[in-house]
Amino acid sequence: MIPLTLASIDSIKLAYAISLHKGQGSQFKRVIITLSNSKMLDNAWIYTALTRAEVQVELVGSTRDFEIAINRLSEADTRDTYLRQLLLDELEAKRVNVTHLQ
Repeated sequence: MIPLTLASIDSIKLAYAISLHKGQGSQFKRVIITLSNSKMLDNAWIYTALTRAEVQVELVGSTRDFEIAINRLSEADTRDTYLRQLLLDELEAKRVNVTHLQ
């Protein structure tokens, strides 16, 4: 906690906050990342947040929450799709067609 005094009021500057989702694809001189033990915070989210900063990053929260977030795999890393099998099947089908042509 920082006490607000009359002397410190003159040094206060206006600042804006936006969500990481809204900030994707943008860069900002200074980024403040607030950490919590949320399942939304994963390694991909942390990477995206860190790479928005041009000059300075400040992490607000516990070291434990940061460690949990960077060790948590993103949804994309754990997503189980059928794409790999479809590609393998397509590759196998092309091999079979080439064999028949020879």
